[in-house]
This record gives sequence, C-alpha cells and structure tokens, in this order.
Amino acid sequence: GLFVKGLELSRTQAEDLQKQVKSLGGMGLLWVQKKAGEWKSPIKKHLEESSLEELYKLAGGEGEGVCLISAGETGLVNLILSHFIEFFGKEKAFIDESKTKFLWIKDFPYFEFDSLLGKWTALHHPFTLPQSNSTDSSFEELSQTNQIKNIQALSYDLVCNGQELAGGSLRIFNEELQRKIFSILGMKEKEIEENFGFFLEALRYGAPPHGGIAWGIERLIMILTNSESIREVMAFPKSSRGACLMSDSPTPASTENLTELGLSFKKKN
Repeated sequence: GLFVKGLELSRTQAEDLQKQVKSLGGMGLLWVQKKAGEWKSPIKKHLEESSLEELYKLAGGEGEGVCLISAGETGLVNLILSHFIEFFGKEKAFIDESKTKFLWIKDFPYFEFDSLLGKWTALHHPFTLPQSNSTDSSFEELSQTNQIKNIQALSYDLVCNGQELAGGSLRIFNEELQRKIFSILGMKEKEIEENFGFFLEALRYGAPPHGGIAWGIERLIMILTNSESIREVMAFPKSSRGACLMSDSPTPASTENLTELGLSFKKKN
C-alpha cells in the first residue's frame, strides 16, 4: 500500500488511476479514503468500519488522505506503487526537484521466478557472480527448495532522483560455478555445451576476477537538463513503436535482401 496525505479522490480521478494501473500491467487498484472522519472506498459496503480503518493503517494511512492498495507479484506491485510515488510526488509537490539525491542499490536477488515460463530466470544475467554468503550451500540443493530466492548477486545500480544512471556487476570466473548457475536455470548438459561450451573452456584455462559498470550517458544528460523524457536528449530517438522518424525506418525489405539472408514472410491466416 501507499498513503498519499491530504489526497481527495473524485470518481473521475479514481477511474483515471485504474487506467494507469492497467497500462502498467496490473489488474486494478483498491483505494480507501478518509476525510472528516468519514470513509470512502469501493469496498465500503463489504466491510465494517473497523476493518476499513485497520486496512487503512496497514497500508500506511495516518490522518486524512487516501491509501492506494495493489496486489499481485512483488515486482508488479512495486512497479505500480513506485509509479504513484512519482505521480503524486510531482502533482502534490512532495518532491523537491531542486535537490539531487544519489543512491547505490545492491544485494539484488540472483534469480526471479517467471510465472509465464514456469521456471527461475536470472534477474541481471547468468554470468553475474553470486555473493559469497549465497554459496555456503550447494546450488543443487538450493534449486530444489524455496531457498533459491535468497541467493544474492554481486550486482549494483547507481540511481539519481529515481533514475538509473549506471549498472554493473562482478562476473563469474570459475567454470564449475558457471555450470551450476546454468543448471539452476534448467539447462541440460547438452544445451550448456552447445551454447556456452566455448565460454566454459575459456574459464577452464583461467580467468581473473573481473567486473565493471556501464553508464547511461543519455539518462545523465536528461537529468542535467531537467528533461521529461529521454527521447528529448537522444540524437536519433525512436517512437514508442520503434520507428525512426528521421530515417523513416523500418522500411519494407526487398525480395533480394530477404533471399540473401535466407528469410521469408509468412502471412497470417
């Protein structure tokens, strides 16, 4: 939940918030409003006043305002509520845009569960070095339990005023450890050799500990120029559909180009 102090929602505003949530991939948004001791909520008729008050407090409510409540997978809920932190932060002037605040984010989970694929995937990428305290138990045992979610990665992000400026990680330099990571991701031995055999062989010969960080220069310029969108500072920005207005691309490929690349179009039925 997210509490917005002093907020008063009209029906039109509530409907607009629901549209914003659905545009982010959420199913909907529950809200509870308190004003002059009165409660207002789409679930008011289903709950006693004491239950509404308890829900309000659990979501961070204190005094008058509105609690916005989202449910679902952690990543999606965080995305929705962080969107409203920025949205209402600007609308209600809770954010002092004259200040610059930096933040290092670390201790990321190594794996996340993809409900669509029904398996664990690497949150950053599968070549990130796990933290040493995550390797005390064997990866084979962890992969068979819910403890896999407790494995942390040696990756890090630098954030400025809510915008990611840079990100990076330390890399795996041990062949055996790299194989274990691939195994947790559900890869069979044959698949590992076919796709990454060359890489594992290189690690076998010896690789030093290594890592790095990559900066988003355009994101930095966006912050320095107080631009609303990163497209404002890109040399050749693409539209939301991936089209380049300057070069008018993408354009249809010629038959000769398709033949050369061994490609063909298949018409939809």
